[in-house]
Amino acid sequence: MTIDRSRSHGTDPDQPVDHFRTLEQARSNDLASPRLTATLLGLFALLAMAITATGMRQEMTLVGIGLAIGLAAALLFARLLSGLLFGVGPTDPLTFAAVAVVLSAVAAAACFLPARRATAADPMHALRSS
Repeated sequence: MTIDRSRSHGTDPDQPVDHFRTLEQARSNDLASPRLTATLLGLFALLAMAITATGMRQEMTLVGIGLAIGLAAALLFARLLSGLLFGVGPTDPLTFAAVAVVLSAVAAAACFLPARRATAADPMHALRSS
């Protein structure tokens, strides 16, 4: 969109005009700094999550093994418990997925707190006390 100076001078010839910007350009310029800050915070959060996930790898491996064993057992015993279920099939995939996601989230939170405490510990103090 081109904006010409003659329109501005036609409205008020005494008004000095030196820089025209569209509303979209002005909004984009005003939001550039917050957008950069939000992008950087997001990238740092992803980096922190990757570092945390790497530190929890051993514990989450055990969680994965437990989920696999639990899934196999649930599929084996689902027919026995089908009389207790109402409105859900004994092998409903959505229910199995939801339970796995919730259990994984709880296990990740349980692994995260000790890992966070361990990373906050002073390494020299830990070496002296061992």
